[in-house]
Amino acid sequence: MEETCSGKRILIIDDEVDTGNTLAILLRLRGSLVEVARTGPEGLHVALATKPEIIILDIGLPGMDGHEVAARLRAPGGLDEVVIIAYTGYASKSDRARSMEAGMDYHLAKPVPFREILTLVNDRNLRGSWALSRLRSLAGRKSPV
Repeated sequence: MEETCSGKRILIIDDEVDTGNTLAILLRLRGSLVEVARTGPEGLHVALATKPEIIILDIGLPGMDGHEVAARLRAPGGLDEVVIIAYTGYASKSDRARSMEAGMDYHLAKPVPFREILTLVNDRNLRGSWALSRLRSLAGRKSPV
């Protein structure tokens, strides 16, 4: 039986047309509502306008790299709850650390088998680690009453 991801709102930000379109088609075939953006600025605009549940984000983007997109999305007034998955050719330990520092929750190095992406997207426990760590830090603060 094929896994589905019915109704999940996903934004793919990738300047590689074939990669982005193929991933979008495969996710749509499994029931996701998918938007695609090709540049950093376009991706940021679409993310803020559509508020997806998951963003699959390339790092090497024209106009604004994926790290900057993630950092801006995590800034106050951005999207704290969205799960951001780096989907990139950058695969070193330092690349992964930089993705996490920018506010991404997961880092997948291309090429990634579609089954892995589907498993991650369908994980019922999928939560943004960035959002969870922020909630934990806020819970530790005393309210100014």
